[in-house]
Amino acid sequence: MGLDGPPAPNRPPVISNFQAIVGPDGRVSFTGTVTDDQPAPGLVVTISGLGVTATAIVASDGTFRVTTTVIGTAPVTVTATTTDALGATSDPVQTTFTPTP
Repeated sequence: MGLDGPPAPNRPPVISNFQAIVGPDGRVSFTGTVTDDQPAPGLVVTISGLGVTATAIVASDGTFRVTTTVIGTAPVTVTATTTDALGATSDPVQTTFTPTP
């Protein structure tokens, strides 16, 4: 039984469709999709920015969603990243939103 060559390198996960959905009273939901060459369900997406720190767990369909409260009315930019089971970290993705009072 021969080998087909060295294993393919682990590719970092990719976060796509990252967005903030602004609701009333400072509520903001962050959503997106994670794809990877490793299983994505269960990965943790970390979302951070001025006055925002949240984490979301990737669901079986590759999507994630978390809702938090953001204080203020100035535009806020947040960054999301995730790291797969083999240690590869996604490129950061960003979205900007303005919370409601």
